[in-house]
Amino acid sequence: MMRKDIVILMSFVILFIIGFYFIANSGNANDTKLPEEIEIYDFVAEPYFEIDGRSITFEDIPENIAEMAVAYEFLYTITGETDKKAHILADSETHRLILNNEKKQIEEELFMQKFIIHKSTVLTEDQYGREYAPELGTYTNSLIYDGWRECVEKFGLTEFEIINAEFSQCYSPKALERSPQHGNGFHRRSFIVGKNAKDDAYKIYDFGLM
Repeated sequence: MMRKDIVILMSFVILFIIGFYFIANSGNANDTKLPEEIEIYDFVAEPYFEIDGRSITFEDIPENIAEMAVAYEFLYTITGETDKKAHILADSETHRLILNNEKKQIEEELFMQKFIIHKSTVLTEDQYGREYAPELGTYTNSLIYDGWRECVEKFGLTEFEIINAEFSQCYSPKALERSPQHGNGFHRRSFIVGKNAKDDAYKIYDFGLM
């Protein structure tokens, strides 16, 4: 009889430990999230999306929230949904100017016609944080993100990742006539994605150079 009581007691102890574990960790899952206004897109089921002759292909599927934020930025550039894009970008004067310019460009058919996202990578500080090497006359790493510390301090980011995207792009014919600074072809760009005490949703706070 006593042995049966011990088994029952141990069962309750195990269930209590499991329950406590899930309660303790349930908050952690909510700490890392995208803005609530974002409509969930299934990048796994639909790695290719086309609308009005514009398209985007995800050869590399986002694996975390920060990579997903960057994926949505590319997606909304193709769909021309600047109102949705505004939710994934942190509120700043620079981003407001970007969105206003994109609205005008879409109206004038000066848009991006095609994206292929080849690869998305979370960079380590060794990759993005290396300093300028005067003796070499260059940075010690091609993935350097100049000014990342200033961005983190400016927005008071409590958590952040720097995502590097490798992609190919193609402008609309009318846009190409304007000779854009970064033309068709392969490019790399990094993004600072994170959150702060005022906004617990992961957003894009800065765009690196291409």
